[in-house]
Amino acid sequence: MLPSLLSKISPLEWQRLRKFVHSPYHNARTDIKELFDHLNQARKKEKVEEIDLVAVYSQAFPERGSDEKQMRYLFSYFKKLVEQFLIHEKWSKDESLAQLTLATVLRQRQGERLVDRTLEKVRRKLLAGPSRNAEYHYKQYLYYKEQFAFTDQQSRATAISLQEMSDEWTICFVIERLRQACQALTYSQVSQKEFRPDLLEAILKLLQSSPFLDLPAVAIYFHLHQMLSGSTKEDHFAIFRQLIAKDKAKFRAGELKEMYLLAINYGIRRFNNGEKDFLQEVFNLYKEGLMLGVFIENGHLSRFSYKNIAMAGLGLEAYDWVENFLYTYKDKIHPAYRQDTFNYNLAIFYYRKPDYLKAMQLLGQVEFDDVLNTLQAKSMLLKIYYDIGETEALFSLLDSFKIYVYRQRLLGYHKSNYLNLIRFVQAILRLSPYDEKAKSSLRKKIEDTKSLAEKAWLLSKLS
Repeated sequence: MLPSLLSKISPLEWQRLRKFVHSPYHNARTDIKELFDHLNQARKKEKVEEIDLVAVYSQAFPERGSDEKQMRYLFSYFKKLVEQFLIHEKWSKDESLAQLTLATVLRQRQGERLVDRTLEKVRRKLLAGPSRNAEYHYKQYLYYKEQFAFTDQQSRATAISLQEMSDEWTICFVIERLRQACQALTYSQVSQKEFRPDLLEAILKLLQSSPFLDLPAVAIYFHLHQMLSGSTKEDHFAIFRQLIAKDKAKFRAGELKEMYLLAINYGIRRFNNGEKDFLQEVFNLYKEGLMLGVFIENGHLSRFSYKNIAMAGLGLEAYDWVENFLYTYKDKIHPAYRQDTFNYNLAIFYYRKPDYLKAMQLLGQVEFDDVLNTLQAKSMLLKIYYDIGETEALFSLLDSFKIYVYRQRLLGYHKSNYLNLIRFVQAILRLSPYDEKAKSSLRKKIEDTKSLAEKAWLLSKLS
């Protein structure tokens, strides 16, 4: 637990953590300071997650021997100190929240003039910043709440800000509820789980007659929700595109990523329903997100986003762009997954071109720990063997593929998808090339099978 916690601390934060641990205000224990210094030296030589805590303890306190109870107690105390440091880091980086807390403390200590100045400072800070997200409105609510408490305490009836406080709380709630409703609509498509739409109808009705829809965050999540729920009263996708182009600077990268992914999921759904032009929309959203850097978190691009972006480009046959993307963003993938992810996606690229020899060579270098990627890689190899007429290798792969699928216990519907793929490939291989009746019958069975990977490819083999 402690190594995992320490692994989340950046090199610059380690320097500040040292000052924190060595500060007598935060920590008066010399053994904790000694322990930290030894840990700090150890993390310069090896990955934090791989540090042997027992060895570090023995080096720091050789005179204590192997008292396990004392060692656990010391590490537990140190862990709490690290957690306090992380909380302090968060507060020190959020000046508005820190000042609002200060205003509360000063009000409780009867520092009237200081409260006025502090609240004014918060107000100017909030209005000057670019952000207009839910957090902005929540801080505005806290500002008005503190102002109301202060004026009420001073009996200044003319200065009461009750309506503003109520409005900001409502706006914050509306944004978060719409956001959660968008997430619920997306996840219900995958999990088949229904989410209760508590208060959602009331919010949608409120927005018909309130000015809240003029606010960027409310408007964006409203149109995203209308898109995802299937409303056709307006072209909500087009309105979303206009809003995000105009107001993207008002949101943090993590929020923009969520907005873009919600719109991408919507576009993929429209594409899967037969609206082929939406693949271009999905591709455009991915490219915009890359340009804005919203898909990069902690310096890394998710290996799943990497693949999805490449697949969107390949679907449009944007081969030059995809090849450049694969090489440009390779180093953004987490080192633990980098080489396999790169080889696998480059194999897909060569398969689509097609250059089967290069694709097979790359697939031979891939060793996935992810089951779904392994299944997709085996499917690609299966199609290559079929298309180049490597019958013996294909029969061998079909046997090993089937064994692999049966051994996976947590595949869900994917199990039937791939078992059906194997079954139909075997059926196609048994067909007489001149038996049109048998071909027609098999084509009907493939078309009627719902759980089936690579259905379009299978049907193409019967054309």
